[in-house]
Amino acid sequence: QADWLFLLTDVDRLYTANPRTDPKARPLAVVEDISSVDVDVGGGARGTQWGTGGMSTKITAGRLATAFGTKVVLCHGRHPGRVLDFVFENPDALGTVFLPKEKPIRGDRKRWLAGLKPQGSIHVDAGAARAVKERSSLFAAGATRIDGDFDRDSLLCVVDPDGVEIARGVVGYSSVDARKILGKHSDEIEATLGRPGPNELIPRGGLVLAGQLTNKTS
Repeated sequence: QADWLFLLTDVDRLYTANPRTDPKARPLAVVEDISSVDVDVGGGARGTQWGTGGMSTKITAGRLATAFGTKVVLCHGRHPGRVLDFVFENPDALGTVFLPKEKPIRGDRKRWLAGLKPQGSIHVDAGAARAVKERSSLFAAGATRIDGDFDRDSLLCVVDPDGVEIARGVVGYSSVDARKILGKHSDEIEATLGRPGPNELIPRGGLVLAGQLTNKTS
C-alpha cells in the first residue's frame, strides 16, 4: 500500500467552486474528510493538457485512497517537482492535502468501491446480464444504453433488461466514447474510435455483483 497518492491537474489546489468562473472561490489547503467535499469541480467529462481526467474522477480516486489509509495530494501538473515538497514536509508546499481516514478500511477493496456514488449506468441485454452474473467482463457488444455523462474510470451501475441493477463497476471509457462503441464487438473498437482501447467496457476485476454491495449509495 502506498503512503502517498499525487493527483496532478491544471490548478494549484482544490477550490470551493470553479475559480475560472467564480471570483469567490476559495482554495483549500487541507481537507480532513474527503467524503465531505461538495464543490463545483468544473471538470465535466473532459481533461486538459495538465489534467489526465476530470476533477470528479480525481476526487473519486482520492476517496478510495484515503479510505485505505493513503495520504492524497492534489497539485499542479505543470510543476511535478512540488511532489517532493510534500514528501519532505516543506511548509510552503502548494496543493491540497486530503488526510487519510483515522480508521482505514481493511480487506476487500471491491466492497468499498460498491459504496461510492455511481456517475451513470450501462443497460445490457439478457446475454450480457447473464455473463456479468457469472463473473465475466462486460463488453460493448452486450450494452444497449448509456445513461449519464462521466469520465473514464468512473463508477457505473450495470442494469439488466428488466431495469434491475445487477452490478457496479469501473468503466474503461468516457460516456462519449462508450456511446460510440455501444453494441460493437471488441475488434470494431479501434476502427470506431480511431485509436485502440480496452476490449471491455468494464473488466471482470472492476465489477462488483449486486449481492456483494455494502454501504450502497444510489
